[in-house]
Amino acid sequence: MAEKNIFIESGHGKKKLAFGLTLNDPGAVRSINGFQWTERNLTVGFGNIVLGDLQGKVDFLQGVGVHTSATIQQKVAYVNEVIRKNGLKPDDCLYVAIHVNAGGGKGAEIYHKSWKNVQISREKAISILQKYRAWTGIHQHGKGVFASRENHYGRLYIDDLIIPACLIEVGYIDSTDLEILKDTKKVGDAIASAILHS
Repeated sequence: MAEKNIFIESGHGKKKLAFGLTLNDPGAVRSINGFQWTERNLTVGFGNIVLGDLQGKVDFLQGVGVHTSATIQQKVAYVNEVIRKNGLKPDDCLYVAIHVNAGGGKGAEIYHKSWKNVQISREKAISILQKYRAWTGIHQHGKGVFASRENHYGRLYIDDLIIPACLIEVGYIDSTDLEILKDTKKVGDAIASAILHS
């Protein structure tokens, strides 16, 4: 892994709005026997494992949640400012957003930036998805690796960052993938290992 500086985002959560209002955004949701599985709960669990696994193995490590800012655009501005303030070189950084999918599909997929740092982002995305799948046994959804321009949310989440970035959808909450996703430590360890060995 060439990148020494890693940013990890756990997708969804509480978002601050205007006039002191807060929006609770759980992301994808699935209820089973009265228990509600949410994307937010899963991604926070995965993110915490990843941050713990990467601690001490990279020069700079920053957890980033959507809740840290009022809008996605402000979150992007926050990350870009952290990079500038710490004097980090963009090509020595990698941003990985962790999300869970829904909508009737199955398997994992990953999005990479569509402009600036495209080649590095794409190479990292291919490697991370391949290793994540190998260590979890989860299927690949569709072609697996997509440019962020192919998905509205992919563009919103990562394209305006000044560093290489990708967004991984670790599986579908509304499919049998959930049996794999329930094992927070296994999934988190797999994501961390995939990043370290990409």
